[in-house]
Amino acid sequence: MKTKILLKKTKSFLEYPHPNGIDVGYERQGIMPTIPIIGERFVLYPTRGMNTFSTSPVTEIVDETTFKTENGEYTFEYIS
Repeated sequence: MKTKILLKKTKSFLEYPHPNGIDVGYERQGIMPTIPIIGERFVLYPTRGMNTFSTSPVTEIVDETTFKTENGEYTFEYIS
């Protein structure tokens, strides 16, 4: 399964700004090679000119398009 998505960070569990600037409101488009899996980093492949993105390990699947990691909560939407 390779699907293009828009990933958004909706919550942070850190008590300080993220060292890589991935704070609440951060958005990234890319190719989702697989659904989020608990215990694994969620990976997003670039669609053009950007680096591969990955989260901290996934800790909880909230619903079909929302998941939590060690550092925050993310939601995504499918795009064409």
